[in-house]
Order: sequence, then structure tokens, then C-alpha cells
Amino acid sequence: MDDTFVDLRGWLRAVEDFGELRVVEGTHWKHELGGIADLMREERRVPAVIFDSIGEYPRGYRILSNPFHSVKRVALTIGLPLDVTQGEAAALWRRRRKTLEPLPLRTVSEGPVLDHVQRGEDVNVLDFPSPIWRELDGGRYVGTADSVITRDPEEGWLNSASYRVMVVDERHVTVYMDPGRHGRLHMERAFARGESFPAMIVVGQHPLLFLCSATNFIGGPGKANELEIAGAIRGEPVEVIEGEVTGLPFPAHAEIVLEVIARPGETHPEGPFAEFTGYYASGTRREPLFEIQRIYHRTDPIILGDAPPTPQRGTTRSFGFFLGAQVWDVMEASGVPNVRGIASHAVSGGGSWVVISIKQSYAGHAKQAAGVLAMSRAMGNSARYIIVVDEDIDPYDLGAVIWAISNRTDPQRDIDIIRDCVGSPLDPILDPDAKERGDFLRSKAIINACKPYAWKDRFPPVNEMTAELRDGLAEKWGWAIRGDAAPGSAVGTMAPAPSGIAG
Repeated sequence: MDDTFVDLRGWLRAVEDFGELRVVEGTHWKHELGGIADLMREERRVPAVIFDSIGEYPRGYRILSNPFHSVKRVALTIGLPLDVTQGEAAALWRRRRKTLEPLPLRTVSEGPVLDHVQRGEDVNVLDFPSPIWRELDGGRYVGTADSVITRDPEEGWLNSASYRVMVVDERHVTVYMDPGRHGRLHMERAFARGESFPAMIVVGQHPLLFLCSATNFIGGPGKANELEIAGAIRGEPVEVIEGEVTGLPFPAHAEIVLEVIARPGETHPEGPFAEFTGYYASGTRREPLFEIQRIYHRTDPIILGDAPPTPQRGTTRSFGFFLGAQVWDVMEASGVPNVRGIASHAVSGGGSWVVISIKQSYAGHAKQAAGVLAMSRAMGNSARYIIVVDEDIDPYDLGAVIWAISNRTDPQRDIDIIRDCVGSPLDPILDPDAKERGDFLRSKAIINACKPYAWKDRFPPVNEMTAELRDGLAEKWGWAIRGDAAPGSAVGTMAPAPSGIAG
């Protein structure tokens, strides 16, 4: 088999070969590492980045972040041609996944993950450079792009899913699992039977195993074993080793695996954490406390981690500010205060997307602003979707606008349809028969993507870096973020760990 699919190190060699890997040495695990990875996402071509020599940790104890921020790297991971576009990749994958049949796991007795085994008093998860990714995070998170393997205590089927894992101390972690997720159902069933709940937490693995754990790759409901799905994608069964304490399987070529047990009633505060929505929405709560029984790891291990996202920045901006300026004048003349910006996005074709940024000043302010624009002739008949966002959202940045729509709207409450508006025969969505009759009526949608005014001050805080940290990182680590050579050294190639990348 192609070494690319054997383990994370083979994948890294392939990424290095096509020039999308960056190596940065000497960052700290508290805020710096996560902040640098996030700032790199503003580049046009976002690299995968290996962090080495992290804080007080020895060289060779590494973290890989930003693994999937390019079509080429995703294609590599799931075995598609590397030169595909996003559209081509979607079409190819759609066809291919219909033919996938899970491959049973292959149990082996040896593997590189057994290079080192910590038992008893030697167990110490703090031996690994788990980051505090964001300034408001409640602790160090060793699991952000992980695979947590569990077994249903009643029916015996295996599941692998990605859940966030926070370090409590040398021998304990917490695992946050959303209600209804398979891992949580397994745990609840075990606790209901008065039993302890075992799990394998894989925090350094081939990116394909993470993708299978984090996404519904094949689709549809059921009790699919994600490790078997990974085997189907790679064309060969995943080799696994059974845990010394729990008997649960874990990948033989993984980098770091924690074998853990939770007991009924034992909990610990978990969070907050900057989740994938871009907010600290889940706060802090008590979650089951997992005691680490064993730690298995390779020589010079690599944590697979992904810095949580912040509001999207750096996207291509529309030149629609010309029309936006005209509409802004209409808004002010109509008595709508505190408008911060208006963008008519050319990418929507004829400016059918218009975004208004306001500083909310009273209840109903957002809908008032949208209504004035909807009835205004300043935009002609082109505005089909009128979106109102808060002042912290750049209306010219479509990534930020979509992020606001995705996380600040409740569709039943925040989307209004205005019917029978004046249309145009140039509108391609109009029914041809209606056009022939001279019926050009159309509808418009108003999307209130602002925080609810009544409790906007209690809305979950955004996991944005402070200006102080951002400026400090840019000054200290600008060379790494840009991909320049480090002072006195070279950056951009895969610097070997003490024992080499193959480890």
C-alpha cells in the first residue's frame, strides 16, 4: 500500500512533497501556537503546519494543525486526484462513496504505537504539549482532532467519533460528548447498568481516521464502525491493537493513544472551549471524569490538533461598496441610525445579496433597516436577499456574513418573506409563462443575522483573539505566519525530529 495511507507520517511526507507543509519551532503551547495557526488561515494558500520545540517540551514532541485547509490535502486524504477542483472533488466523492463497503479491522499484536507504554504511576498526559488554543479556553485540550473509540455495552458494536478532550491533571481528562451522540449513548447505557465506561482516545492518527470520526462519510443512519469505513476508503483494513486494560481496539500506527475509564458519578468541570461554530456557546459544566489507565505512544509523537475557528476573514471582497454607499444615503435620509456599512456583492450576480451592518440601538432596529432597503428604489429591483448584521461583522466579507447567518439566526424567527415585489424580466428565476404574461412580481427575503436585541449582551462571546495578542504574535512570529525563513534558519520544509520523520 502507498505509504501515504499507512500513518500520519506518510501523509506528512506527501504533503511536504507538494509544498503545503510548514514547520515552526519555538512557540509556546499557551495561546501562541493556536493563534499562529489561526492567523495562517488568512493566507490565500493555507499551509498545514507542524509545531516543534513547543515551550518547555523537547524537540520531537510535535503538533500538526490546519491539516485540511486545502482541496489538495483533502483529496490526498480520501484518495482522489490531487489536481481536482472543489466541484470535481464533490462529484467524484459522491460517486465513490456509494460503492464503499466497510472492511473488518485487522487485529495485530505489534505496531509503532507500542514504542512506549506508560503504566501505573508513570502515566502522565502532561508529558505531551497539549495547547491552550484560545485565550478564554478553560484548560489545555489534548483532543481537538481526535478519534474516541467506544463500544456499546449492550449490543457490542464499536463507534469512533471526535469529541473534545480537556486535560485535568497528569492522570485525568474530561470528554465532552453532545447529547444523542453514539459515544454518549454508550456511556449512559454503561452507567445505567452500574458499570464503568471504557474508551480509547486517539489524539495522534492518520487524518483519514479523524475525518471518518468527525463526519458522516457514507451517509445515512446506523451503527457504522468508522474505522472499518476508513479501511474501505484506503482499500485495506485498519490494523488495530487491543488495549491492555479494556480490550478496546486502537490503531497500531497511531501516534498517541490514551486508554481511559470513567466511573458513574465521577465528574469534573469542563470548558469553556472555542467550538467549531466560532463561539464559546457551551460554557462550563460538569462532565464525566476519565482516569487514564495506559498511554501508548510512538517515539517523537505528533498530536493531531486543529485550532478552533474564528470569524472568517481574508475572503475576496466585492466592489459593491459603490452601490452600498448610495443605499447608505437613503438609509440615513429615512432616519435609520448607526449604519456601519452596506455591501452589494457582485458574486451574487446583479447585487441580489445586500448586506447592512448596524450598531443595534433599539428593538426592531435590524428589521427597520432591512425594510427601508427592501422598499427603496436605490438598489433597483436587484436586491433579493437583504441581510442585516451586527457592527462586528464586516459586510464586505462574505465569509463573515455567512458565519453570522449560520450562528445568529433562528430561521422561523429571523427570516421574513416579502411577496409580490416589483421584479424585472432580466430575473432568471421568473417563470417563463409569467414573463410572457408580463408578470414580473418577485419575492424578497429579509434575514436578521444580528444577535437578538433583547439579550445581545448575554450572547456567547466570540473566540476572537484580543488585539494585544494578535499584534504581539504578528510582531514576534510574523516570519512564521508569512512562511518566511526564520532568523538564522530555514522554514517551509519538514525538519526531521531527532529520530527522523519516520520515527
